Amino acid sequence: MGRVTHFLCFRSIILKDLTEILSIAGVQEPYHIIESTFKPAGRAGQLCLTIDKPAGVTIGDLAKLTRRLGKDVELANQLGVAELRVDISSPGVTADLLQKWQYERHKGRNLKILLISDEPDELKYVKGVLEGMDESGISVLTAGESRIIQWDTIKKSNVQLDW
Repeated sequence: MGRVTHFLCFRSIILKDLTEILSIAGVQEPYHIIESTFKPAGRAGQLCLTIDKPAGVTIGDLAKLTRRLGKDVELANQLGVAELRVDISSPGVTADLLQKWQYERHKGRNLKILLISDEPDELKYVKGVLEGMDESGISVLTAGESRIIQWDTIKKSNVQLDW
């Protein structure tokens, strides 16, 4: 359910699993890698990460990880570059919920959920308040009734803010 880049190909060499490399470099619990890209550019490279954690990511978290990874010579070596530019961001409150654990912190918030439909031209959205979740799916209060939505029927969902 995530968009984590699992393998990078650089100069025809398949690198280790990026998540494993970053874990060794210190991006591990409580952080989760939501999205990652690596762009080589000659002797340098740019590593872009979107991270999250159950309590939410702070500016301090972003700064700490950027400093740590930007100075990590071993990480640069593993990625095959001499210099490494690191850009780390958080997904933001209205970003798509891509991993199941992300739903937990949004209990009580309004969600917009795009469901997978059997009809090719039919988009089916459900809007409601997230009541809870378990291993089979989520419970959403919509039009005064609780509705269970199975994980495998969710194409994407995100928090809807009330302004």
